[in-house]
Amino acid sequence: MEPFRTARLSSNSVRVTGPERMVVVDAGGDPEVLRRHLDAIRSAQPAPPLPVCLVQTHAHIDHIAGLTDFGAWPEGWRFELAAHSAGLRILRQGDPIAALADLTGRTLRPFRPPGWRFWTVLPKPGAAAAEPDRAIPLGGGVNLEAFCTPGHSPDSVTWRVGTVLFAGDLLAATAPLVAGIPGWDRSALLVSLDRLEQLMKAYRIEQVHVGHGAPLGPEAVADAIARSRREAGDLIRIEPVDSDRLRRMAGYAEGLIGELEELFLEMTRRIARLADKLAQVQEIRAADEVRGFDRSGEARELLAAFERFKRTAHGQGDGFLGVAAKGVQTVQRISGLLWWERLDEVLDESFLRFVRTRVVDFIQRAKGLSPARDLQPADAAEAVRAYARHLLDQQDAACSLGEAEKEGEAALRRRLVACLARTPSLGTATLDLSLPAESVSARMDSVRFFDALTRWIEQAVDQGAARFALRLLGTGSETRLELDAEAMAWSLSGQSAMVWEIIFARAGARIIWPAVPGEPLSFAFES
Repeated sequence: MEPFRTARLSSNSVRVTGPERMVVVDAGGDPEVLRRHLDAIRSAQPAPPLPVCLVQTHAHIDHIAGLTDFGAWPEGWRFELAAHSAGLRILRQGDPIAALADLTGRTLRPFRPPGWRFWTVLPKPGAAAAEPDRAIPLGGGVNLEAFCTPGHSPDSVTWRVGTVLFAGDLLAATAPLVAGIPGWDRSALLVSLDRLEQLMKAYRIEQVHVGHGAPLGPEAVADAIARSRREAGDLIRIEPVDSDRLRRMAGYAEGLIGELEELFLEMTRRIARLADKLAQVQEIRAADEVRGFDRSGEARELLAAFERFKRTAHGQGDGFLGVAAKGVQTVQRISGLLWWERLDEVLDESFLRFVRTRVVDFIQRAKGLSPARDLQPADAAEAVRAYARHLLDQQDAACSLGEAEKEGEAALRRRLVACLARTPSLGTATLDLSLPAESVSARMDSVRFFDALTRWIEQAVDQGAARFALRLLGTGSETRLELDAEAMAWSLSGQSAMVWEIIFARAGARIIWPAVPGEPLSFAFES
């Protein structure tokens, strides 16, 4: 078995050699994939070669464009095509919606090659899960067997040769921007996952080739099945994946990746400052441990990932889907670094929580779900007062090591690191507070409110703001929160607005943004 991959939005493609026919599982999204397969077959087989059976796990554009865009097929060859009946219909009609071609900005030509043999796959009513729905002889008593496994798409088929399966995108069906595509079916997916699990046991499968990524062994497949079931449980009511959603997600990804790059650089600056502080108090070992994050290969690779995404966003040939999908990949890579266990020790809690929340919110949106909010009844005036008190207390807080000294050297070092990592959000700036005398009823996510406002204040301080005014104005549905930074012109992106969008429940409330630079940042509460 020989796999081929391309850099364009495509799928894995694997060649299988049998005594009576050659098989290529999935043509991929680029004709170059098939050309390389046919060149290899031509060099290894006498003319005319054995029949070449092109087998499809399903008819999405990243798996079939290698067929439909191939051009002139070599003369004298015997070609066959094996696919689910629904997949053959998509190919013959050139259905851009079912094939997802419209979502990638690619065209799909009808595929009606003359003289080809077609193997049609249909489910057998009442058949056992491990009984194949179709078998294609490869010679020597070996068959290529088809098992209908819908869910990712109605025409999804898992193929088996001996102890190897070709599962297409079945195990990626719950991924962000995959769940909810046209033809996606959660109930059918759960049944197909059960069938895959039974196939693994019945045939003692040793390897599963998937549509994207490296082949999986039995343990990895079991983990992927469990993960897919778990994720499918959360995907009951999701937003469909259509061109409008992909356009919004592509824009969201571009804005967020830029913001996360800035946040990541801010993380490295804070960590470097902390390491310098530790070195100044002769905690050399602790300083070296802290610097480990910045020096890690993962951190350098993440910076490279940011650059790759920028190139993707400005040069992607697969439309909004390509940009959005690359954004998801980049954000997931960031996510892997953000939960590094030492970060909780070396970064301010609010800052780290803010960054993590931005990442989790994006992934939730990509899955078609709303970000998780903890909206609780609250007195907005008291919440703002408590927040202001926290900011001022930060400025006066002293670092106490007393209790940690009793717990030993390791506890003392952790406490010292935590103390030195803490930075007052206001710096040396002053804060004026203006609140109504009466309480203001609201429903709010207090943690999100705290973290988002803190982040913006820190940015303003970094840009030179020396005086802030925090005001809660008006009553009822007209109540709004204003943050005014002296000598500071707020510049708010659409993605910044999304942070505020999920802090408060806003039925009937108004969000008020600055009309001109220098006006205060305003937000309306729900009464």
